Amino acid sequence: MNIKKLIDDHFVGGTVYQAFLDPWCYHRWHSPVSGTIVKSFKLGGTYYLDNPSLNLGNANHNVENYIDSQPLLSTVSVRQVFIIKLDDGSNRHIAVIEIGMAEVSGCQPTVIEGQKIAKGDQLGYFQFGGSSHVVIFDKAFELSFNPAIHKINKAG
Repeated sequence: MNIKKLIDDHFVGGTVYQAFLDPWCYHRWHSPVSGTIVKSFKLGGTYYLDNPSLNLGNANHNVENYIDSQPLLSTVSVRQVFIIKLDDGSNRHIAVIEIGMAEVSGCQPTVIEGQKIAKGDQLGYFQFGGSSHVVIFDKAFELSFNPAIHKINKAG
């Protein structure tokens, strides 16, 4: 399957959800849907990077810098990408991208292309915590998010 065509047909115009996983969180990945893994690949990346414009002269890297750096990290850190075709007959897809942040350089998939999976099945794991993940929903999904998801928790 041509990856560019798959992206153009399903994800351009779709919805992106990204979240941060604290180092002490559970770091095994589970499928949010039932379907078939149509693509699975790893993208190499950087190690211990955050957006330098967020440091503002501060030499101390802290968790807020990493959280605020998620848009940058999702394009430059090591990533494991899964594209899953839903088995509901709709021809919709989702992309699940696991992102190794900070000291996380190991993304270990436990599924392969062509494998059928059920919602909740393990997709893989990080070798150490402190990471991010992205879910990209097919443009055919009609989604709305709970407004509480946008709540920002800043230490004062």
